[in-house]
Amino acid sequence: MENRDLRRAVIKLAILHPEFRKDLVPILKMAKSFEDAIKGKKFKNPETGNMVAFTSLPNDEQKKIRSRWVAKNPRGSGGAGGNPKELMKEDSDAYFAQHVSGEISKKKLTDALKGTGFAPRGKGSFDKKTKSVFLLLDPTDKEDRGSPLKVYLSGSYMTEGDETGHISIQDISLGTSDDHRHDLTGDPKKDSENMLKSIRELAEDAQEYRREYRKSRKK
Repeated sequence: MENRDLRRAVIKLAILHPEFRKDLVPILKMAKSFEDAIKGKKFKNPETGNMVAFTSLPNDEQKKIRSRWVAKNPRGSGGAGGNPKELMKEDSDAYFAQHVSGEISKKKLTDALKGTGFAPRGKGSFDKKTKSVFLLLDPTDKEDRGSPLKVYLSGSYMTEGDETGHISIQDISLGTSDDHRHDLTGDPKKDSENMLKSIRELAEDAQEYRREYRKSRKK
């Protein structure tokens, strides 16, 4: 729903039901929509250097501008920032950044990795530019100490707007990598749980590969 349509609906409701006016006023103070924010403005095209309308920009540049605006206006864009499912459809990376990454705590990571032979080193760091989380998993086995796994989590996989959660794990010590992709649901709790399960599965695979590698080295 466009912001102007929402305002009309709220105003009509306030007229018909005066008793609700005090609750409806905050809704009328919502941030203006993204479309209103860019109306009449020109943006620099990174490919040509020319100042053009938003719709004339390359898709990647449009996504960057929209993502920055959504981050600064969490309840703008017709309410998308405040509605996880709508934001997921609009910008899956922004959805991951605002709603999913915060659900992946160190305790949850530690619990998810129990019995895999790995433990998280902190809760990871968030890269604002790529809207992804980077973290390290340290091996609990003394034989593998000093050879952590590198994990990357994001809200999309290469293709713009694919709404696919992405987890990538790299084992630098062995020069191997693996990844998982799964559809996002728009439910932050469920999506974070799915990512934690994927991290566990990838850690188990990495541990098994390490065991097989050690066996082959002893032969």
